[in-house]
Amino acid sequence: MPTTPPDPPAARPVMSSRLRAAYVILSGIVIFGAFLWLRAHETHGPGQAGMASATVIRQSPATDGRTDLTVSYTVDGKTRQITKSVETSAFSSQGRIVWVCFDPTDPSSASLRLPEDPLCGQS
Repeated sequence: MPTTPPDPPAARPVMSSRLRAAYVILSGIVIFGAFLWLRAHETHGPGQAGMASATVIRQSPATDGRTDLTVSYTVDGKTRQITKSVETSAFSSQGRIVWVCFDPTDPSSASLRLPEDPLCGQS
């Protein structure tokens, strides 16, 4: 009695190399985007100190090697002012530039930071 050959295995659809490359690129973009999103939320999350550029409004005469600076800074569209003491020689030697470090939950609670000081929130 004649035998019939078995049916050939069902053909699997083969992903073309262009489709595979597009899939790999798209996956990479999604993973990279997720990484950037997580990084942005980590940096600006609760408990992180904020930092804003400041404009020196008034500088008092130096006493005991320190100078009182009154600066203005803007957080969330609201301009604020604080007066704090900085080391006179450091302020002068670092280009007379100052930033304000503040608590994001209470921007009026602030301190001054010179260029060579640690970043806001770091020791």
